[in-house]
Amino acid sequence: MLKHLRLTSIVCLVSFSIVTQAQPIARDGVLDAREFDFSTARLNLTGSWILYDQQLLDPANIRDAEGALTDFPQLWNDTRDNGQGVATYQLTVLVTGSTGLAMDVPQMYSCYKLWINGELVAENGVPATTEGETKPQWLPKTVNIPGGDSLKIVLQIANFTHHKGGCKDPIYLGESSTLLSQATLSMTSKFIECGVLLFVGLVFLVIYFTRGMKQVVIYFSLLCFTWSARSIFSNDYGFIYLFPDFDWALMLRIEYITIYLTMMWAILYLVNIFTNEGSDLVKYFLVTVNGAFLAYTVIATPIEFTRLLPVYLITAAIVLLYGAGVVLLALINERLGATFLTISVILGLLIFSYDIFTYEGLFSYNSLLFSAGYVIIFLLMAIALLIKLEIITIAKKRTTMLTYKDLYGDQK
Repeated sequence: MLKHLRLTSIVCLVSFSIVTQAQPIARDGVLDAREFDFSTARLNLTGSWILYDQQLLDPANIRDAEGALTDFPQLWNDTRDNGQGVATYQLTVLVTGSTGLAMDVPQMYSCYKLWINGELVAENGVPATTEGETKPQWLPKTVNIPGGDSLKIVLQIANFTHHKGGCKDPIYLGESSTLLSQATLSMTSKFIECGVLLFVGLVFLVIYFTRGMKQVVIYFSLLCFTWSARSIFSNDYGFIYLFPDFDWALMLRIEYITIYLTMMWAILYLVNIFTNEGSDLVKYFLVTVNGAFLAYTVIATPIEFTRLLPVYLITAAIVLLYGAGVVLLALINERLGATFLTISVILGLLIFSYDIFTYEGLFSYNSLLFSAGYVIIFLLMAIALLIKLEIITIAKKRTTMLTYKDLYGDQK
């Protein structure tokens, strides 16, 4: 017992130090991290960087250029008329020896090159001053960095293909072993999520064709397949990790199309599993709206269809609220499987809200949290469907409480 108490105390102390350790902020293009303990936390390289706007400079010619201070990370849309163009950023990080350190470099809009002490350590795509020469790519990277007491960072970013430009998420500096392990775990969780949902989708597809089940089964199967694809075509971009030369515009279209299809299948699934609680009029309206966004994504350029994402988030919120209303009404009416779906909807609303806040830059993205949350949601939805189809049977408890059915009768 004493051994376990000691271990718990150590874990609590380490966790407390990770949370409470002061994070130094970059000022005037310099971040002093000489007192920072990298063994307990990673360092967020935010603050005041030097910006060379509308210039692509490498470490050799940046010395003669004149820059201005700016906050980093920051989207160009917040400081320019639009998100297109180029920029170079510079930061000097003071450390007590950088041996054994690495960097977490997020995706940027829409390509970049990053040097440390004159050595190119990370790049995505090909940044250039014209659209024709620029090649966008998205893939978060964790890279080892060269040693030294001073890290001179030079970062080029170019964007001519996306509505947003610049960098939304911070760059992190930390111990190499820790960051690389976290990156591997994050990517592994995405592939597990993809595999689990693919398997569940196949199981229900077999059930549909072998047992002549209702149409709701095929909708749920398609929902699983769609989210399985989305799990590796968004956030960590596991598919791009495996196939780095995959076309960026096609990847982006798949990422957007999968969210529209997810909403369409989810609406059809809910309305068909609880036929008396859903409205056909609302169902067809929401499916049509999502279909319109999908069609526009297919025919429009990435700049055009990415511009509509903030508008679509409102549509997605309406779909989730409508789905929550259908499930809540089904719970009141004591429909089979409603309890499991209520839990999944609550989780879905929480994770979706977290997803939106992460997209807006208010929270840091946590791949494990996303993957575990979505797997649980889909498993709960699967259980609810199996109960509804009476493939799984649950004995009802006898009760003397006055129920909704006692008052108003069975509305099935």
